[in-house]
Amino acid sequence: MGVIHYLRQRTLPYLLAGGLAIGLLTGCKEVKTEYSEQLTIDGVVAAKVYKEEQYLNPSDDINPMNDIDPFFDMKKGRYATKQDEEFNVFINTGIGRYKIDSKRLFKLVEVNSPVKVTYRERFRSTYDDIDKDGEKELVERVSCGYKLLNVQPK
Repeated sequence: MGVIHYLRQRTLPYLLAGGLAIGLLTGCKEVKTEYSEQLTIDGVVAAKVYKEEQYLNPSDDINPMNDIDPFFDMKKGRYATKQDEEFNVFINTGIGRYKIDSKRLFKLVEVNSPVKVTYRERFRSTYDDIDKDGEKELVERVSCGYKLLNVQPK
């Protein structure tokens, strides 16, 4: 109990002062994540990689309890982890290279085949009341990346 009381007394003032400083530095700015309207771009399938389902044992030692429950490691008291199968499709576009895990797409496309990629651009927009009229205006808009929506073979 003494340690908790000591930490509360010593760190709480610094946390409050830090929070107040951050509040004063940022002012009343409002930061939002916004997206553009839906856009399309052409792409090409660069590679397809299939990874089969596997179980990763947390211990390499021989475990006599494997006859009872093959996924339980008696020495460490942990279960082995299961890694699901993956159907990865790598696509090159004008906005970057993307990895998509989709069984449907994996079956539909071949390497070097053209695809149509639908996406939205993600922005971090900052709003502030510049002219002090009570309404916040857009001050800054920075592109933060892309959100892929759909990939279709051509």
